Amino acid sequence: MFGYFIKKLKHPDSFVSLWLFRFLTQINKQVNMTTLGMMRLKGGEHVLEIDSGGGDLIQFIRDNHRDVQITSLNATEKACNLIRKRFRRDIQDKRLMVMKSAGNELPLPDESCDRVSSVNRIYFLYDESENISLQEIMRVLKPGGRIVIGYRHAERLPGFMRNNKHILIPDKEKIEAALRNAGFERVSSAYVNKRNEIHFFVTSGFRKKNAD
Repeated sequence: MFGYFIKKLKHPDSFVSLWLFRFLTQINKQVNMTTLGMMRLKGGEHVLEIDSGGGDLIQFIRDNHRDVQITSLNATEKACNLIRKRFRRDIQDKRLMVMKSAGNELPLPDESCDRVSSVNRIYFLYDESENISLQEIMRVLKPGGRIVIGYRHAERLPGFMRNNKHILIPDKEKIEAALRNAGFERVSSAYVNKRNEIHFFVTSGFRKKNAD
């Protein structure tokens, strides 16, 4: 049964996925807010969100930065439709574009994004055929652009996730090292604290600016 729910989170394609996203909304509220804060968005910038889930981070961006352009990239057509249904007006106003891509390449031009964000996706990157590489994210980021990744502290993952062979258990030090090894600069992490315990990390890094 737990494997079934993992599958629905990894490849959202039904009303079960929608129910799970709604259940996780309150749980993930603080990590989404921290992720938004670390993006440090400015007017007119372009954000790529990899796997938008129920769209909560998009909503936070829309509520605080109406003049930011967002691209939502999702693995299935039904996941895309969840976002299209929730944000019809933003799509009509051309503030949001929804795209499907289940492979390991981003269907975007070089240096086309100011920010790339992903919240609670990192657990599902055990399959290299579906892993969007950090080099691919680096490719679509503009010089000086920023990647921001939100994820739950390993000890705060539910037991069925910690014990599942298809789940990548996140490690802050390893994630920071992976960003540095991929060429990102000024790598740092913030944490979301509840009752004096760390529940979430948000790790970010910058693509190097071009020399003047």
